Amino acid sequence: MQVSSAPAICNANDLRNFNPSLNSGDDSPALKRADASPSTTYIYADKFNAGASLNIKTSVSLGKPLVTGRFLSVKLAAGAVLTLSAQPRFPRGRVISGAGRVVFSGPGPFWILPDWWMGPSSNTDASVALAAARAACASTLCHIIVTGQTRLSSPLTLTPSLLIWGSARSFLTGTTSAPSPDGLILAPGTYATPLTLPYLTGFSGSALTLRGVRGLRAYVPMLSSSAVGLQLATSAAAPAIVDNQLEAFFATGLGHAVWVNARAGDTISATSVYSNFLLRAKSGASSGVYFSGGAPALSNFKVSFSAIDPANTGSTFALVRSGVAAAVSNVVAEVTAWAGGFTAGATLVIGAFNNLNLVMKLSGPISSKVLAFTGAGAKINWDASWNRDSAKALVATRTKNPPIGDMISTNFAVVKLPAALITGTWPKGTTRTFYINHLMANGGMKRILMGPGRLQPAASFIVNPGLVVAGVQDLGSYNLAVTLKNTLGRSITKADVTLPTGKTYDLYFNLMVGVGGIA
Repeated sequence: MQVSSAPAICNANDLRNFNPSLNSGDDSPALKRADASPSTTYIYADKFNAGASLNIKTSVSLGKPLVTGRFLSVKLAAGAVLTLSAQPRFPRGRVISGAGRVVFSGPGPFWILPDWWMGPSSNTDASVALAAARAACASTLCHIIVTGQTRLSSPLTLTPSLLIWGSARSFLTGTTSAPSPDGLILAPGTYATPLTLPYLTGFSGSALTLRGVRGLRAYVPMLSSSAVGLQLATSAAAPAIVDNQLEAFFATGLGHAVWVNARAGDTISATSVYSNFLLRAKSGASSGVYFSGGAPALSNFKVSFSAIDPANTGSTFALVRSGVAAAVSNVVAEVTAWAGGFTAGATLVIGAFNNLNLVMKLSGPISSKVLAFTGAGAKINWDASWNRDSAKALVATRTKNPPIGDMISTNFAVVKLPAALITGTWPKGTTRTFYINHLMANGGMKRILMGPGRLQPAASFIVNPGLVVAGVQDLGSYNLAVTLKNTLGRSITKADVTLPTGKTYDLYFNLMVGVGGIA
């Protein structure tokens, strides 16, 4: 608010004690005297009259906090530098103007607003103001506080000494006319301070990119409507990503939630990404986790979703996808609560992997292919469960090419075994082959182990008349040939497996498989 006459001097910290009339030319000498005075603990300046501003025409360094009123403008002449060694207290809004610059000096951290260089406008490109803030913090630790909507025409690059803190409901997005392709980029280095980032949405590239990052602990309220949610990128200059934990909500409209864009042999270790949800995927090829470039050296690398629902009829979604020719090793991917909403074309795994560890809770059937391996040398450790109310058991027959049924399973192959399948007697010590449909039988399984089975009727009492698994063969097209052997010591008759009317046996096999050449 503008006033017509100057009010009384507030206290010893009032700058007018050292310059009774602000805007009289150059206020730098008065600032120097106030900073050196033993009677001041901070320096206070306000818009004491209609035309007042704080004019800095020669460089000045302040060791005490500079506090300004709401409407006061700090005008820096060309070549003038205002060096601040203590946290200033500026209002939210445009404060700094002119061709000079502000520099923060000392150990920090300093908490700064980009609004000080641009004013609070949700439709204004903040990239210039953020560049000014970055330059001001070149030699110290700063936290940029973003509030509301902040638009970018170029990516904002953070470093271990230039961090960001997103206030409630703050978000970064592209400008309307020339939007930035990427949102936040974290440059190589060790990040010792935990971060709460703003929402990131509306980027044609990656919303968040980590390059050679170490020690990061970060929370992202939402990543959405971008080609990539999170990119993990290595390079010759930064060949390792180590010891990081990130929590994020991967919302609608992402092509790849997590993109590992690495060179062959580069290190990604002790790095985990956690998400409570991955929602509706972008049209086209989309993924929960996508690998490209080369096969990195992974150790203790995990991507964990509480639930996924990629439903989009235009999306060919894969939970884990690789475009790398060589097998990618040691990936852990899990869906801990609910994996559903798979539309036609959806797939759990595409690509070549070795020691891929999948742990998931499937909500129901997957309507198309489930595992599609494009290279040799892949091994899958599969451990899943499902909503038993919606899932149907797989079917066993005595002839080849059983019904397809629902593409859903766990580390157990669940087989309906009606008593009628055992006709006549089954002599002791002999075998019979059953054919079942199983999602991992794609013709590439070289090592299949099934432990001793058990017959468990729907009435939940266990009966096993002595059947064990003698051998399993992958016939391709999701068909397994399972050979069972009678080890009862006598012939098994229909009476041994007869249940009350309407009851059937479920035969559970413990299953381990190696895909594509594992010995």
